[in-house]
Amino acid sequence: MLKKVLFIVALSLAIIVPSYGQDGETKRIAVLETVDKENSVSYSTKLIIRSNLTAVITSTPGYEGYDRVDVSSIMEEHEFQRTGLVGDADIKRLGEMTGADYILVTEVVSLENSRLFITSKILNVESAQIDKTANVESSESSKELEKNCRKLAGKLFGVATTATTTTATETKGELTLEEGIYVGEIQNGKPHGEGRLTYSDDSTNIKYYEGDWVNGNKHGHGTMEWKDNEKYVGQWKSDERCGAGKYYYSDGSRYEGNWAKNERNGVGTYYFSNGDRYEGEWMNRLKHGEGTTYYASGELTKATHTWAENRRFGPATEYTTDGYIHKGSYNVNGNKDGEWKCYKFNKLQSTMIYSDGKLKRTIRAK
Repeated sequence: MLKKVLFIVALSLAIIVPSYGQDGETKRIAVLETVDKENSVSYSTKLIIRSNLTAVITSTPGYEGYDRVDVSSIMEEHEFQRTGLVGDADIKRLGEMTGADYILVTEVVSLENSRLFITSKILNVESAQIDKTANVESSESSKELEKNCRKLAGKLFGVATTATTTTATETKGELTLEEGIYVGEIQNGKPHGEGRLTYSDDSTNIKYYEGDWVNGNKHGHGTMEWKDNEKYVGQWKSDERCGAGKYYYSDGSRYEGNWAKNERNGVGTYYFSNGDRYEGEWMNRLKHGEGTTYYASGELTKATHTWAENRRFGPATEYTTDGYIHKGSYNVNGNKDGEWKCYKFNKLQSTMIYSDGKLKRTIRAK
């Protein structure tokens, strides 16, 4: 059960709403990781909040939002997650590194009755001052989070960022498309708004898509299910899986995290059908970057590796079921190479020498 949190926001001076994006120039907004000081909100919820805010900003004329910001390269990431504080020097350095005009910092806390309180502030890179703050309440459902992130962005930027709704030129009805039968909201003869497309095309393995549409494209939040019972629930952009989403595979495994161009991209967690779990970075559906694997059985309890296109390459730390910690590196072939140190109770036990995966000798610590 979510903890009840007493959250008080104090604002000591009046702030004038900045006219972002109104002078003909695109304003670049760097969206940092969502802060959770109480550690009471799931990773997937924080990712959905960040991804939604980025998507809303980018879809608003005059703005460009992006969230591929390496916070750890300029500050202690765990300290930022705990406090949500960004120093003046950090703000200016982020601007220099990314070309951002503004930094968006968002914090989320749990309230009673499974509600969330989300608050955001815009930091001006040039002045390193807070330009605007805003907040909303929301449930944890993906649909309501998307709606309330739009509402939050509207408060922050002083512009209309509401989701697509049915207008006087829109109707609800049925369309016969090349792929199948569409039932839902229609504008100018195309799916637009909310609706469901049931696929009848035998050349595809898709059963249906149900969710948001913009001008005939899947765009917003939606669910797609395939004939082999695989399913994706999450964000779409121009007919592609893009943003935060969950994918359920036919073998019982699932992925929760970020997507781009229909592939696992960014940070996410893969739950294997055997009970193992990988939390880390992805690129084009492959493990790429740093990540930690938690094992349900076997010799290891967990291992942190650096990956290059699904192959271990670089520094690694591995934890065994009998309490030993092994630290070393993998070579370009994905094999242990060079010195590997073995520790127990923070004391060096031995040094093992590997050559392309083969153990050459072991040196016992004195």
